[in-house]
Amino acid sequence: MDEAKVLVTDDEVDFTEALAQRLSKRGMKVEAVDNGAAALEKVSHASYDPIILDLAMPYGRNRNA
Repeated sequence: MDEAKVLVTDDEVDFTEALAQRLSKRGMKVEAVDNGAAALEKVSHASYDPIILDLAMPYGRNRNA
C-alpha cells in the first residue's frame, strides 16, 4: 500500500508542525501550510488522502503576518 499523502492546514504553526511531525513518524507523506490561501493553492495542484484543517482560520495570511 502506498503511504498516505496528508495536507495539514492551521494558522497555529506550532500545532501544525507538531502534527505534521507525528504523522510523518507514522509513515505518512505530510505537507503543512499556515493559511487557507496556501491550502487552496496546494489542492489545486495535487490530491491528498485526508486534509486536516482548522475551520476557524483566517482565509488569507496567518494572524501573525
